[in-house]
Amino acid sequence: MTDFNNQTEDYISIASIKNAVRDILRGIFSFFSFIFEAIRSNKFLFFGTVAVAVLLAVLYSLVKSSFFETEMIVQQNTMPRKAYGEIIYNLDNLTTSHSYSDLASQLKINRKDAAQIISMIPLSLTNDPLSRDTVTLIGLPLKIHVKVRNNRILPGLQTALINYLNNNAYSRNLRESQKMIYAQKLEFIQFEQRKLDSLKEIYNRSLATMKLPTTFYNNGLNPAEIYRYSWDLASQKEVILRWLNTESNGVVLIDGFKIPENPESDTKAKIIVLGLLYGLGIGLILSILVAVKRKLD
Repeated sequence: MTDFNNQTEDYISIASIKNAVRDILRGIFSFFSFIFEAIRSNKFLFFGTVAVAVLLAVLYSLVKSSFFETEMIVQQNTMPRKAYGEIIYNLDNLTTSHSYSDLASQLKINRKDAAQIISMIPLSLTNDPLSRDTVTLIGLPLKIHVKVRNNRILPGLQTALINYLNNNAYSRNLRESQKMIYAQKLEFIQFEQRKLDSLKEIYNRSLATMKLPTTFYNNGLNPAEIYRYSWDLASQKEVILRWLNTESNGVVLIDGFKIPENPESDTKAKIIVLGLLYGLGIGLILSILVAVKRKLD
């Protein structure tokens, strides 16, 4: 018979579980005890490191500190929004890399003003980044969100951005080609309108001379067709003139930068908290290293 008191090797008893839990807790308590002892025995190093980190964070927040945040809304007329978004992202890359000379050259502004620009981010009207935009329609609005260190540069920056986007070579060539097409079409419409005006004048004069009923007309000349064609030409002319007056630029300003009077300062607290956390982490690591070195010695 099998003796049930004979236990297999993989049998786990309650006592062994208790011992394992006790060992784990003892290890955790020993670890924290070692950390507290390391901090206590190296308190000047630990708190000194924290103080230095916080001081550096405060100084950095004062240097970085104030910035002004605003945005403008424009309408694109020749390329999809994402294309304009990529153009603006390329400009923003110059700000993040501190390539202020190149940025000034691109925007036709002086380098001192270019150095005041922190970021330029293109967004949809729902504040979605245009890097993920999939809409290919032309004529949709977009926002350009900017951060600057000095609010006085905003009017000049707005003009510079509009001019830069409108002077894009591809967009400019598209607009010039469209202008030539519309100019030729407008000339044709005006020529046709003059002929129709003369025809309507002759027809009305003949009606008055011949004393014909107003409902009578020759099969070769239907006055309704004359006026319908005249209306079609006028409608086409209106569309062309609207494009030439309001949409012939690649980018049209809808709502410009609003100049904020007070700088943003909510990031100062975040910078100081991060400095405190970094100081605690670095101080703890240094204290542990010193304590370990003492034990080894």
